[in-house]
Amino acid sequence: TDEVIDDLIEKCSFTEAAKLIGEKYPEEVPARYQLAAEIADTYEKKKQEVLNSDTDPQWSEQCHSSEKEKYKYQIHYRVDEKHQLYARFNCIVATDLLPSVLAVMNESNLYDTWMPSYKFPFRLGLRSSEILAHLGRSHQVIRTVVDMPPPLQTRQCLQHAVAVDGLPEGIFIRAVSPSVDKVKAIIPDYKEDIKLPNTTDVDVEVNMWIRRCPIDHALYKKDDDAVLLTIVQTVDAHVSFVPPALISFVTRQVLRRMLLSLLQVAEEVKSGKREQHKKQMEEKPELYDWVLSRLKEL
Repeated sequence: TDEVIDDLIEKCSFTEAAKLIGEKYPEEVPARYQLAAEIADTYEKKKQEVLNSDTDPQWSEQCHSSEKEKYKYQIHYRVDEKHQLYARFNCIVATDLLPSVLAVMNESNLYDTWMPSYKFPFRLGLRSSEILAHLGRSHQVIRTVVDMPPPLQTRQCLQHAVAVDGLPEGIFIRAVSPSVDKVKAIIPDYKEDIKLPNTTDVDVEVNMWIRRCPIDHALYKKDDDAVLLTIVQTVDAHVSFVPPALISFVTRQVLRRMLLSLLQVAEEVKSGKREQHKKQMEEKPELYDWVLSRLKEL
């Protein structure tokens, strides 16, 4: 029934929902279920891309954690023929820290309280972040504004973010930049201007896979009560050339610092030091209680 499908979508079980949608509507998917079917289809493709990236020779290692560092991680990158920069993070995260990590990522209206930004030698980093719409338990449309170094114009980034319950294999989270027209189709009731003046769009795609760490992975430790967090991120800033110095700065400094900041902020959320995050988590028990129950299976 549609009630069962709606319940699966609310629980982020998009693959199961898509199967029922296909069985009930074999000829044509109703408009109300087209987005859920699209999410399920993309999930299967992107999950495999993330898993395959570990053995893809096109990736070059940029840096990894030292023995003295608290968090164990690897950062790889590649640039394609269209000058898109791809970055991949592998990081071991303690199981009891993961709910706080997900809270830091999910509460996008609080990004400006922890994401790095630079004012010297030029302005670079997050200026603002806002949620345009909540579409489900862990499903939202976000707009961020990012300062760029001169002569580049300020960037606007729209993101359609959704979590997919893929247990027992893992939890998949995807954030992709849709077009303005796509955003209007996803949230037709949003009446304000989606495109901000004096900004250039930047396209970002982030695919994150949370899973048990494979025993043959470089970061695996037998006695760790932890999971492997893999993030593959694509950034198209609409520039014609990506200088090696910029690749190094973005991956080794900006993105590395952002990853470590996320983990440190998650530690502070877990300990109760981040009151704003704590308050928002308490206001959303339907999300965070569900996260805790699903993590037990992971």
